[in-house]
Amino acid sequence: MSAYFGTVIGSQWSMTLGALFAALALPKGARFLDGQVAFLGNLSGGGLIAVVIYLVIVTGKLTVNTLNAYGGYMTMLTSVTAFTRKSAVASWTRFAYVIGFIGLSVLIAVLASPEFIANFKNFVLLLLMVFIPWSSINLVDYYLVSKEKVDIPALYDLNGRYGRWNKTALLSYAIGIVVQIPFLAQTLYTGPMTELLGGADISWLVGLVVTAIVFYPLAKRNSNAPAEMVYPTEPDPAESDSGAIAPLPGSASNTAAV
Repeated sequence: MSAYFGTVIGSQWSMTLGALFAALALPKGARFLDGQVAFLGNLSGGGLIAVVIYLVIVTGKLTVNTLNAYGGYMTMLTSVTAFTRKSAVASWTRFAYVIGFIGLSVLIAVLASPEFIANFKNFVLLLLMVFIPWSSINLVDYYLVSKEKVDIPALYDLNGRYGRWNKTALLSYAIGIVVQIPFLAQTLYTGPMTELLGGADISWLVGLVVTAIVFYPLAKRNSNAPAEMVYPTEPDPAESDSGAIAPLPGSASNTAAV
């Protein structure tokens, strides 16, 4: 509970402050959304307060980019180990992944065009269409099909109860993506149904509902969920080196998970 309230309070006050700043009636160029860092700098009026605000901004940027580097490293590592079948990675390898990710990010930031941030933001917003069906499938499977009972070791076993591919989930996932296209209202693409809806983007709602409707009856009929929750056994400390990632039983990642 303390962690929950710490997360909520820590993010809510800053979001509230940002919303209040964005609502201020200011001339174009001086508004909060025109440049958040410059806005806070002008708001401080210089002096010691400006230095404090600058340090807060720098600390926040360092924290965010540290998490970004960690997320990028984990994504690359997960992708590579899915093919190499390795469940333990040396410390120097992890360090190289992090440095490589940071270096590539800096290179992109230096060489990118002035429109890169805007285009990247639009691209990330467009990516929501692939996350919505994934979320719908996981929620329906966990709460309605599996009834909160999962065989965790089998998720890492290609020959386990879940198999190599979950055809039902993959089919539902593809349908969930396709049905959103006509309802998209993004800068990179606007669907034909958007105009009829007054410009509203309800693609996420369509994807969420349609995916659930398609997935639930098929998954219910082909369900292979365990009767009780199955947890992994504790790995032998002697079998993993000090800098390795402790493996779960079964060394390969299950490609059936969508």
